[in-house]
Amino acid sequence: MPGETPAEFGEAAARILEGPALATVGGTFDRARYGRHFPARAEVAALEQDVVAWEQAQPATEALRERVAGARHISRDDAFALKIQLAKRQDQSTTDRMGPTLDDF
Repeated sequence: MPGETPAEFGEAAARILEGPALATVGGTFDRARYGRHFPARAEVAALEQDVVAWEQAQPATEALRERVAGARHISRDDAFALKIQLAKRQDQSTTDRMGPTLDDF
């Protein structure tokens, strides 16, 4: 979802895909990207092993793909908010192409 942090995405992915390592990966990335707290090489290697083990235990089947595709149903409110954001971006894009308007002075 828009505005979702890597940690939030990892938590959701871990819950939906039954892969606890995904939440840890998301949180670790979040701390490194936004907090500048970089993991040790051993921690990264351990995370990689956890993800590989999860991938082997949960092969990408058609059922898993369908589950992922349908797992993040968007609510009416979120769909409306996304439409507003898109309209604002389009309006800003138009303004950028037109240059300053009288409202800018």
